[in-house]
Amino acid sequence: MIEPADVICSARQLGDVIGVSSRQIERLTFDGVLKTVRSSSKFRGRHYALGDSVQSFLRHERDCLRDRYSRNGSDEYESARARKMAAAALVEESKARQLSGELLDRASTTAAIVNVISIVESRVLSIPSRAARRVASESDPNRCAAMLKQFCRAALAGNRRFQHRKSRKREQTSHVDADTSRP
Repeated sequence: MIEPADVICSARQLGDVIGVSSRQIERLTFDGVLKTVRSSSKFRGRHYALGDSVQSFLRHERDCLRDRYSRNGSDEYESARARKMAAAALVEESKARQLSGELLDRASTTAAIVNVISIVESRVLSIPSRAARRVASESDPNRCAAMLKQFCRAALAGNRRFQHRKSRKREQTSHVDADTSRP
């Protein structure tokens, strides 16, 4: 009686047994997964030991699945996972820094800076109209320069007063909010 492990079969027959095409059998042979045997039959083509070939194919499939689905089996997976975790940590750190007041929101900061620049611009551009009459009546260049410096300083000091008033209003509203939130 012939044992199933000793049976010699063709690529097509082996493919029918394990459920793949004969072309895939040829590819697995080329990759070294399956090994051919010499056959003394009159049939041409490659022949395979059925038992050994089935065992080799099952071992190959198990290894492929383990490599594909293992968490630690792939360096690419570990690298992507590390990048994802680093990005998540960076986002959380940024949120914590923003909540603590250490980090400012870009949009609100940009809006505040643009507002300050436009105020300074309007005050500086109004200097000639405010200073023209006084400077025109002076004949001493040093006195004219001193007057212009005084107007410039007044324009910039007005901006500081504006910022100071605005920050005081914010503090007052935060104190009012804190007082209303208490039971």
